[in-house]
Amino acid sequence: RLQGRRDHHHAHAPSPSRCRPDSAGPGSPPDREVVLRISGPDPGYAATSIYLAQAALTVLEDRGKLPGPGVHTPGALLCDTGYAERLQARGIKIEVVSDGAVEGPIV
Repeated sequence: RLQGRRDHHHAHAPSPSRCRPDSAGPGSPPDREVVLRISGPDPGYAATSIYLAQAALTVLEDRGKLPGPGVHTPGALLCDTGYAERLQARGIKIEVVSDGAVEGPIV
């Protein structure tokens, strides 16, 4: 671990096909679980600023890749955009910890 860098958290992401399950339709339970480790600068100030600024730039610059009107979670809104690449270019490290089929309900 590098000084000044902290592991932020583990995040659960949808399928590896850029967030959208291949077989499941809307309202279907997830059939895959991907666990990520996201690390970078101090999460209390520096990383939060990076996340917010890059999300705003992504919404402005990748407008054609965003889903249609409605209420969306951040993951659903930004999944098919260059958001992850923007974060990585600014020192946020995103690693896949595990990737596999779900054996039962995800809780």
